[in-house]
Amino acid sequence: MVLRRCAAIVPIVLAALVAPAAAQEPDAQAPPVFRAGVDVIELDVTVLDASRRPVRGLTVDDFTVLEDGRPQRVVAVSHVDLADYDPARSARMRYVTRDVAANDLSDQLGDGRLVAIVFDDVNVPADDPEIVRAARETARAIVDRLGPSDMAAVIYAQNAGRTQDFTSDRRRLLEAIDRFQPSALDWFGTPQSTGLAGGGDLAQPWRPMLARSPCMRAEPAVPTLDTVTSRLATAPGRRKAIMFISVGVAVSLSATDACGSQLADVIKDVFRTAQRANINIYPIDPSGVGGYEQYLRLRAARRGQEPPMPGRRQAPRNLRGMQDFMRVLADQTGGRAVINTEAREIAIEQILAEDRDYYLVGYEPENRVADGGFRRVEVRVNRPGVSVRSRSGYWAPVEGDVLDTRLVGAPSSTDSALAGLTHVQGVPLRVTLGPVAPSAQTRSAMDAVAVLSVRYPALAASVTDTLTITRHVYDDEGRAGAPEQMVESVVLQPRGGEETRHDILQVLTLSPGRHQVRFHVQSQLLKTTGTVYADIEVPNIARSPLALSGLFLAGPQPDAGVTGDADGLLPIVPTSRREFGRNETIHGFARVYQAAAGPRPVGVRVEVVDAGDQVRHEQELVFDPAQLEADGGAEVRFEIPLERLSPGPHLLSVTARLPGGRTARRDVLLGIR
Repeated sequence: MVLRRCAAIVPIVLAALVAPAAAQEPDAQAPPVFRAGVDVIELDVTVLDASRRPVRGLTVDDFTVLEDGRPQRVVAVSHVDLADYDPARSARMRYVTRDVAANDLSDQLGDGRLVAIVFDDVNVPADDPEIVRAARETARAIVDRLGPSDMAAVIYAQNAGRTQDFTSDRRRLLEAIDRFQPSALDWFGTPQSTGLAGGGDLAQPWRPMLARSPCMRAEPAVPTLDTVTSRLATAPGRRKAIMFISVGVAVSLSATDACGSQLADVIKDVFRTAQRANINIYPIDPSGVGGYEQYLRLRAARRGQEPPMPGRRQAPRNLRGMQDFMRVLADQTGGRAVINTEAREIAIEQILAEDRDYYLVGYEPENRVADGGFRRVEVRVNRPGVSVRSRSGYWAPVEGDVLDTRLVGAPSSTDSALAGLTHVQGVPLRVTLGPVAPSAQTRSAMDAVAVLSVRYPALAASVTDTLTITRHVYDDEGRAGAPEQMVESVVLQPRGGEETRHDILQVLTLSPGRHQVRFHVQSQLLKTTGTVYADIEVPNIARSPLALSGLFLAGPQPDAGVTGDADGLLPIVPTSRREFGRNETIHGFARVYQAAAGPRPVGVRVEVVDAGDQVRHEQELVFDPAQLEADGGAEVRFEIPLERLSPGPHLLSVTARLPGGRTARRDVLLGIR
């Protein structure tokens, strides 16, 4: 059963989407219509027995929901067990990264959860190596316990250049964790890039902390939490969690000073967004039992008192107040505060296990007054000996408040940059790209094909959009080439109330090596922009005894409108889609190359394995030396009927092998529905 989100929003009705003639008659259509208000409050509820095992089989009759002490009408209950459709995967599949990048978290995620690991690299003491080490170990424990399809980000409150945006690549997450080293507030420094545009020490051109107000600069964890919750809220219908690694923040919701009240207002916005979008926040103190208290005593003994940081607001930095902040974060969002304990890894294991098995409970609130007040919520289950965990309430909307700007709109590009998040969402984008053939213009380079997919809301009639696409290519040292810009006019067709996608094919010429490509798209129709980054590795086929091009897939028929041209490089119309139905057949294409000297037969194996590493489809191809042209290589074409595959994750592998044993391989993760 699908429940509407607590702040249910009717899809935006864009004037341009209603009829082509609307563009010529601006007065004939009303402005965008937003539906504000609360229809159904949705809670995600964890129910555990005395041994902390999930309790199953509960129905509507088992739940009681109280709002401000008054019983409410429960209208729907749905049990969710991620293990049912997201099984544990073999090591072979677990370490394969997705070949499709997206700036929309829903596009990236599939069946998993979103976990944001937020480092408070200002309040965690830089001069206590034990606490710093414990913070790193805590974050690594979270990554080690992620589920098969989970995606995570490692986000730094101050040092945004160390942030790793959401990814399923465990290696990148661990590298970002290893960069954790707190430091004093630095508002004026300009770090230098030492990596790719989407990674390394600088995720994108540096935006100084001066872009924030002095008050927000004083406690950067607060605006960072606001940005991260807003980003997570753009992925409705998903389990989402923030793991906030901090010793606490000196912010009180009852503060009366100017800066303190501003920070309190931002934290209240964090609560509203998290509550409406079902985002659980788990504050975790890495200092252990009495660790931060001992640290404060030692500092006081050494220096008389904790010296204020230059320009930092003066606020009581006592242990109790900072731990109260952590408890309130958890209580307001349905999380759990892990403080004053050495058993952090056990708590993390319990949290992530519990978050894979839960209930969605929907109720109709009696109080629909848009007064901006707090509604306290209590969930009870009529089973003996069980514990129930859910958020403690929600903030009602204010009269005239446009709720969708918080829930559907992503954070601004400036706010995203200040948190180090590179995939700036506005226009929802996804992209896949791979090398195909030697370039006719530059013999040492290869032509690559990119499939850039743009997603639109449901259309009422056909309409035209103009897309301005700016492309930057970065080499493996983060150096950017000259930007290239192109304009595409696309015709969009309605799809019976479903969202519409349009694919643009582009050809790039790239030298051998690793690159990152940034696509920035401006939509005239949607009146916004979007950015997405994609990685590509180009082989040096002139020197490689054996090499494979990128692996391109197509469905039985194009699933989106297509413009652009692959310049004859591909015999199929490639798609960025990686979810397919069992009634479909996948068409695949790649090229295999070997150096001209001493050509030998090449065997190619195409196989599909499930999450348990069981082979579900296999095909063997052999190419003799005559087929392996010096430059063009040999075409590898195949079809995979999906009717014999079970629903769930699968791995498609194409492996080329020389008689001596040398291999080249391309892997693609698939989801079968």
